Amino acid sequence: DNDSATPVCDILEDFLNAGLVETHTIKGPQRQLTAYMHCLREYGHDFRHLAFFDLDEFLFLPHETDARPLVADFADHGALCLNMAYFSSDGHLSRPRDLATSSFCEILHIIPSTKWILRPELIDLALSPHHFTFRSPASAVNTRGEPAVGGFTPPADERARLNHYCWRSQQDYEERLLRGDAVYAENPRSLASFYNQ
Repeated sequence: DNDSATPVCDILEDFLNAGLVETHTIKGPQRQLTAYMHCLREYGHDFRHLAFFDLDEFLFLPHETDARPLVADFADHGALCLNMAYFSSDGHLSRPRDLATSSFCEILHIIPSTKWILRPELIDLALSPHHFTFRSPASAVNTRGEPAVGGFTPPADERARLNHYCWRSQQDYEERLLRGDAVYAENPRSLASFYNQ
């Protein structure tokens, strides 16, 4: 919980009471990578694989219903890199009532930037939300087995991708701008970029 307006423990109360989740508090701006490293240090040893996806990102498997075979096929690598499909606002100015997946249907582009399903025991440092360094020699590849360079791979989405609903409505995007960036002190986003899409 990084200074959330509504405390995460309130939102997840039922899951906390059921013992399904734990929450941690991190104070201050630009703490996303701090949270990643905390998770890796505290919980990495409990898992064969971890992934850090944002709340507006969804793993999409066009031909499978279970991600485990996909991950198993790349288990010899340090990370499986998923390219991201950026979805447009579909012209929405205010937040629609329906789910993001049914309100925003137009893919603007599939980008070479990736998010990783990684083997936590091999990770040394989170350099960005899209790029990690390894403790020992290991490879990060896309779903075609092509290597990642600095968190980027040639777009490969035949088997899996990450659907990123980064624009959503103008209302959502303006609220995102007010929150600031989770990594960079100088927010790289602007309302002009919303209109450009």
